[in-house]
Amino acid sequence: MSDWLEAARDLPVVDVAVRLGLEVRGGRSLAPCPSCGADVRSRTHHDHRGPIGVTPNGRGWRCHKCDAHGDAIQLARECLGVEALPAFFGGSGNLKPWNPPIPKPKAPDTPELLRPPGDEVADLWVRCLPVTDDADVRAWASGRGWDLATLAHVADRDLARALPPDGLPPWARFGRRTPWSVSGHRLIVPLWGATGDLVSVRARYCLPGGTPRAKALGPFRDRPDTEPGYSVRGLAMGDAVTVAMLRTGQPPEWWEGKPFELWIAEGEPDFLRLATWWGDAGDHAPAVLGIIAGSIDAPLMARVPTGAVVTLATDDDRAGDKYAVAAWKELAVRCTVKRSKG
Repeated sequence: MSDWLEAARDLPVVDVAVRLGLEVRGGRSLAPCPSCGADVRSRTHHDHRGPIGVTPNGRGWRCHKCDAHGDAIQLARECLGVEALPAFFGGSGNLKPWNPPIPKPKAPDTPELLRPPGDEVADLWVRCLPVTDDADVRAWASGRGWDLATLAHVADRDLARALPPDGLPPWARFGRRTPWSVSGHRLIVPLWGATGDLVSVRARYCLPGGTPRAKALGPFRDRPDTEPGYSVRGLAMGDAVTVAMLRTGQPPEWWEGKPFELWIAEGEPDFLRLATWWGDAGDHAPAVLGIIAGSIDAPLMARVPTGAVVTLATDDDRAGDKYAVAAWKELAVRCTVKRSKG
């Protein structure tokens, strides 16, 4: 057995959990579970301890939700994968910092992910209107409790735009027959790739008083059922600082004096609200990344600078737990990762 492996088996689970970015609650419970994503022990019984309990001797753990269990090594393996263990434990069983170089985004998987035509995406985005100019978007924002100043911040920071009145590309449809202008999906939010390029868009339903069959849509590809549609895998929403981060893999040049701070929000409304939350707080307001199903993958997360402080503001439900765990597995080994409680 390797010397580092032998030494690591005797490390206190809580010490390893802290290094992995897990939250320690009450000294003997941990959250979230890297196996099942649970963030609390029991919502039904209002037990907000972490789902993972640490054994009395401090050398073992068990999840009360999924029954995953083991020692410090198994906890690190659940979080990071077996390949990362030697580097994480410092090759000697000591919890030494691990700061790998930022990898370049890898090439898309084979078969290549399908995206809408780039020139059509760019043309639609250019022709979109300010969100403050669209009555339906204004009504949607008001219905969420946003004032006009918040919507003006969305417009000023170019976080989203409103659908243009005509000239939509063929993929801007709900199904084969209904263009977004008819289906009510009028709020357009750009989706950025791992290198900070505009790749696609999301359309959010905004008709007041309506009941949407889909709250948000991506581009529709008319195809046989045996062929894939347009993919959003590895794409995310982002404010200007986040897009700059994606393009370089580094904090902005002017960011000095404290660790780079990034918040990750789930869904279009939470992204827009969080990206305007700090108002005109200055150069060191946190960057905000918005995710949807499929956003979190290794190339995208690799662009988050090593040493960043990342706050996961995903929803407090099963899907939100899943997204938080996915991001945490990608980032915890080289960033400080926290989970927002609302």
